[in-house]
Amino acid sequence: MWDLAPSDPRTVGPYRTRAVLGEGGMGRVLLACDATGGLVAVKLVRDTFAAYDDTFRQRLRREAVAARRIHSSRTARVVDADADAGIPWLAYEFHHGPTLHRALTTTGTLPPDTVLHLAAGLATALHDIHTAHFIHRDLSTANVLLTDTGPVVIDFGIARPTRPTTGTPDQTQPVTVTRTGTVIGNPGFMSPEQAMGLPDLTPASDIFSLGTLLATAATGRNPFQGTTSEHTRYNVITATADLTHLPTPLRHLIEPCLTPDPHQRPDAQTLLTTITTPPPTTPPWPQAIHTLTRQQHTELLRYTQPEPTTVLPGPHDLDPTKIFTTHATQATETEPVAGPAPSPAEAPGTPGTPGRKSRTVLHVLAAMVALAVAVTAAVFWPNGDDGEATPEKPVEAAADTDAFPVTIEHDYGETVVRSRPQRVAAYGWGAAEAAIALGTFPVGITEDDSASGQGMLPWVAQAYEDEGLGTPVLFSKTGTASWTLPAEQIAATAPDLILAPYAGLTEEQYEQLSAIAPVVARSEGASLEPWEGVVTTTARALGVPAAGEELLAESDARLAELGEQHGLKGLSFAAVVNDPPENGVHVYSDASPVVRVLEGLGLRLADSVVELDADDNGMVYTLDYEDLDQLESDVVVLYATTPETAELDLADEELNALPAFAAGRTAQLFGTDEFASVSSPTVLSIRWPGGMPVLAASLEKAEAAN
Repeated sequence: MWDLAPSDPRTVGPYRTRAVLGEGGMGRVLLACDATGGLVAVKLVRDTFAAYDDTFRQRLRREAVAARRIHSSRTARVVDADADAGIPWLAYEFHHGPTLHRALTTTGTLPPDTVLHLAAGLATALHDIHTAHFIHRDLSTANVLLTDTGPVVIDFGIARPTRPTTGTPDQTQPVTVTRTGTVIGNPGFMSPEQAMGLPDLTPASDIFSLGTLLATAATGRNPFQGTTSEHTRYNVITATADLTHLPTPLRHLIEPCLTPDPHQRPDAQTLLTTITTPPPTTPPWPQAIHTLTRQQHTELLRYTQPEPTTVLPGPHDLDPTKIFTTHATQATETEPVAGPAPSPAEAPGTPGTPGRKSRTVLHVLAAMVALAVAVTAAVFWPNGDDGEATPEKPVEAAADTDAFPVTIEHDYGETVVRSRPQRVAAYGWGAAEAAIALGTFPVGITEDDSASGQGMLPWVAQAYEDEGLGTPVLFSKTGTASWTLPAEQIAATAPDLILAPYAGLTEEQYEQLSAIAPVVARSEGASLEPWEGVVTTTARALGVPAAGEELLAESDARLAELGEQHGLKGLSFAAVVNDPPENGVHVYSDASPVVRVLEGLGLRLADSVVELDADDNGMVYTLDYEDLDQLESDVVVLYATTPETAELDLADEELNALPAFAAGRTAQLFGTDEFASVSSPTVLSIRWPGGMPVLAASLEKAEAAN
């Protein structure tokens, strides 16, 4: 919960807004009061989305219909809605309590008895949802509230009605959710059929999501967790759930839910009968969760008690054409850069110009953002669910003012950065790390849902901590597909430059972001550059091109030195991921960043790998176990995301067909963060002690087995 932004409405329909409760892919959720003082949670569709595409209004209408038709004590009730308003909105009854996501990240895993109580409440919710002929499609830890009376399911934004079919049990009634191949939902909590984008889903899809959610609550880790969202989705489709650490008393309940075949999963009523112990009258949440609820009550009092009226400056006091820095103690005006008058496509108050004209509605958003920057010159915008602030320390860059203006060419034209950026937002892979390594700490970065920490990979979190900065705004992907653009959340950080050199933005997304601030987008061929292109482009945009060259040289030297320390020069290798039982082994090609960092250590890709034919994405080859004998190499590098999987790999007799594996010349690197540090390497991740140094030591040990 955090303060309203200047751009947030103070009234929505008959409700007076008080604070921000959270953000999602489709909109922003505000705390509001009705005329009697009753609390509601008002969900607003992002104005940029509503203006572009009427499907967002249609989705809100469907959400209101779904929530109103479902009568359950375990789901949130819609009390009002207006899908035709300028900014469409919907009001839910307000429930006190943290989300399950926040509870798990703040207090840790839940004990088995608590998980059983959670399961009883959520199975009741699903039974009522399915009885009303709907499926939820987005049951995740972010969409469950832990209230004093039990769990409550929220957010019916992508719920769909089932089609009643004569003679067909409720559990298998299909619902056409969208066109084939389109995937909507949270990748980590999808069912296999939903993750594949199949058009017909059944209530059994929700049951699979429930099983994943309960396993996550009991173990603290998603059983399909991968190194990226796409990797996680791939695991949901192809892998068996990792239930290694699932407590025995919960297996009989959770394992059937995670059956790949939807026809073999139990329905919600069956689950309720499986939970033999009736749930207690008072929910057995751990004390730490009750503490979170009390903290929320305290926050509610602060936001709902009347406050003195504050008179803001009038229009004559504001000049939205000037930029303000974000020092905590003062707001220093930056002199306007001499040059031609800005074009109509230029967002006032930003130091650069996007290379294309944006639509009229985007100019309105740009003006609003410029005004927000002027009003909040010395304030960092608050973060998401946990209410932490963005870094209190000012962004410092060693940019030479003579380096500007800078013109950056990219896939959608060119962007002119006219003066030194003061508030940088980084969107997509690698951009934040490149900026940090160059001395600029973004005020907002993309949340990494593969990280073991709270939304940030350890080397990123450590960099902010070492600099003495608070947590940046994390552009959340919770509750939405990972490719949903968090445009309004990015706008709320009031950036004067958006770095997205590797984000793979669509042209429409680029135009949306360009209305907020100049955008440095992706250039053709960037996918073949593990970090070089991102660093070079970021350094130019920040006005420090020489520092970028030095950083790349230092990174190459660091890898080479590490390889020399462990005597790795000239060793031939094959880098693989084992994917049993029927998917064989994935072998990384010379186009993969995994191979790039190994070559940086002085190793060379084995000729037997070079001769293979890559899969469609060009990054990997897939071999059946009977073909592994052709992979001759000095060493084999075996990657896994968990220690348990790594142990299973070493015991897998199928891998004995690999000559190096059979000879004991195997190097291993395992763990979510560890694998992320080398599979998607950046100039920060290769410095992390838990990644490259560990791998190099393992390679040395493998070579010694020769």
